[in-house]
Amino acid sequence: MHKEKKLENEISAEALKARLVENGGRFAQDFGFSRISGQVLMHLYLTDGDASLDAIETALNLSKAAVSMACTQLESLGLIVRVRVQGDRRRYYRSAENLYQALTVGIAGFVRAEVQKLNVELEQATEGLEDMDADFLRRRVERLLKLSNRMDRALGSPILKVVAGLAK
Repeated sequence: MHKEKKLENEISAEALKARLVENGGRFAQDFGFSRISGQVLMHLYLTDGDASLDAIETALNLSKAAVSMACTQLESLGLIVRVRVQGDRRRYYRSAENLYQALTVGIAGFVRAEVQKLNVELEQATEGLEDMDADFLRRRVERLLKLSNRMDRALGSPILKVVAGLAK
């Protein structure tokens, strides 16, 4: 009887984990990130210890390429960490120790990169508008450029990293 209850709890825990992984994917997608990256991050966060790329692929029923790309993106954002296992050539990952800090800094880095892309476009638009008779549009683009530059500075501020580290 005790074994049946333990098996029932394990199945329930796995079902709960699967639901949370799916929700993590939707959450990531709602914020403009890859759904698969959200699933991988949530899976690793809810996994006790390290997980190989193969184990993640199997657990999430995804292709090796999709999981590999998601892991590369998450690692570049500092949300997961690659772990070396002596004597094993496979890649292993785990979630960042301080996920709040990693999310704060990682998302800020992602948003900052997007803001910098916008800056390039706005600067080109400003140059293009110099010879045109479009005062209203020029003023609006210049305001957007100032706002974008402020956002870039704020997102690159060391204070953001300090605040992320303090708010655990």
